[in-house]
Amino acid sequence: MEPLAIFRRPNDSQALNVFVLVSFLAAVIAGVWFGLRRRPKFVFRPGQSVRVRFRGHVARARLLYWSEQGFAIEPPISRDGPVACELYETVTLEIAQSSGVALVRAKVAQVGALVAFESPSFIRLWDRREVKRAPVDVPVCIDGEVGRMVDVSEQGCRVNTKAAISRGERVSVDVPHRGRVFGWALAVGDGFVRLRFEDPFLQ
Repeated sequence: MEPLAIFRRPNDSQALNVFVLVSFLAAVIAGVWFGLRRRPKFVFRPGQSVRVRFRGHVARARLLYWSEQGFAIEPPISRDGPVACELYETVTLEIAQSSGVALVRAKVAQVGALVAFESPSFIRLWDRREVKRAPVDVPVCIDGEVGRMVDVSEQGCRVNTKAAISRGERVSVDVPHRGRVFGWALAVGDGFVRLRFEDPFLQ
């Protein structure tokens, strides 16, 4: 009598198909696992400084709250004074993180005493370590305090200084032969601050 089908020994073709299927599933699971590990963890805290871009404006504000459903900031202020967001317009915000800047794009849902946004349609980490920096040694004045710029890129720089600066703060830097530039403190350590420029620094 012929053995039952379930006890039949698989032929080489069947074994190959099973091997291919198992390998494919393993690759998918590994890809998902590594993707989750590599996904940046964003930290948003009330009171953080926010850089706001919309309709040609570059302004600053403070984060009031953040949730999965949406978030809110104070009405933004530019160098020339307050600037108003329009209802339902899409705004790009930059919020300092430990390893770079969170780029956030969201639509305005409410304007008034605060500016509330819908849940972000786009969020990505700009990692400052991906940008090539050139070593320099330039005396500068940062928020009225002396310092030395020790590296610079188009997007930011590092300044050694004893100035009291908090992460996320907007500061001014007076650079010889370049004039005054503005930036945001991405990282602050013992005797140094790393900045992201408001506008590209053309070397």
